[in-house]
Amino acid sequence: MAKNNSYLKFEGSLGGLTYYEKDGKSLVKVQSRISKSRIERDPAFKRTRENMMEFGAAANAGKALREAMSTIVKTMGDTYLTSRVTWAT
Repeated sequence: MAKNNSYLKFEGSLGGLTYYEKDGKSLVKVQSRISKSRIERDPAFKRTRENMMEFGAAANAGKALREAMSTIVKTMGDTYLTSRVTWAT
């Protein structure tokens, strides 16, 4: 992974490279060569699609839990409640 040490700091893609910021550092990486349509259709990515569906279902379940507990969280919760619930599951 390359670092962007230029005085010009920006984010986005340009010429096959993606510029982004992480932990206060400006980094550069090569863009992914795999297209979204290939992941959705190629049999080689079947397991990836299964993992995507499982992660999406877990995210929806977490959202439902947070929304159901929102009134309690407002009175009793703290800033780390979501991460503790996520870690426990």
